[in-house]
Amino acid sequence: MKADLRMVAILTLTWVLGSVAQAAPLGSWDFYGHATSGGVQSGEPDINVDGLQLPGWVGAWGTLPAANTSATQRQGTSGPYTFTFNVGGAVVISAWTAGGEDALRRDYYYINNPARYSGPVPWRISGLTLGKAYDIILFGRGPSPAQVTIPGHDAGNGVDNPVTLDSEGDANFTGVVADGEGQINGFYDTPSGTSASVCGVQFAEGVAPPSPEAMVLIVR
Repeated sequence: MKADLRMVAILTLTWVLGSVAQAAPLGSWDFYGHATSGGVQSGEPDINVDGLQLPGWVGAWGTLPAANTSATQRQGTSGPYTFTFNVGGAVVISAWTAGGEDALRRDYYYINNPARYSGPVPWRISGLTLGKAYDIILFGRGPSPAQVTIPGHDAGNGVDNPVTLDSEGDANFTGVVADGEGQINGFYDTPSGTSASVCGVQFAEGVAPPSPEAMVLIVR
C-alpha cells in the first residue's frame, strides 16, 4: 500500500513540476491592425508579466494580416505551424491599432457582440503532433470580458468552460492535447453587449494532465 502511495505521489509531483517549467515557444503570431499600421512583434513580448510565461522565442513572429468588416478568416504560419482565426469565415472580424503600447498589444482583432458578429469565433492551431500536449497563450488587452474555450479541455473551471483570464486579458491554457489530425481547436467569444481584443498567440510543448487514476490518493 505504501509503495502505491509513493508511486501516486511521484506521478502527481512530476506533472505539477512539469507544468511550471515551461518550454521555449514552438510558434508565435502577432495580429496586425490596419494594413498600414506595422508594429510587428519581434523577440520576447514587451508586456507579459502575468499568467503563463513562454520565454525563449528569438526573431520575428508570424503574422496574421489586417482584418476587415467582411466574414473572412485570417491565417498565418510560424515555422511548420499554422494559426487560423475565424475558421471557415464563420463570423465578421475587424481590426484596430492603438497607440502607446508595445508592438504585440497595439495591433489587435476586436470582437464586438452583437454589432459585428453573432456566435463564437473559431480558431485553430495546426501542424501539431497528434496526441502530444501543448501550452497556449492567446494574448489580449485587459481587463477583458472575453470567453475563450477549447472543447473537451478543462482549463480549471470544468470541461468546456471558459478559462479565467489573467490581468492582461490573456487566455492561458496548459496541457492541451492535439487531436487525431494534429490540431487544437478553440473558440473566442464575448457576452452580448461587450467587446474584447485578441492580439496574438504563442504555444509551446507542454505536459498532459495525469489520468484520473494517477491523481487518486488512497487514504488509510
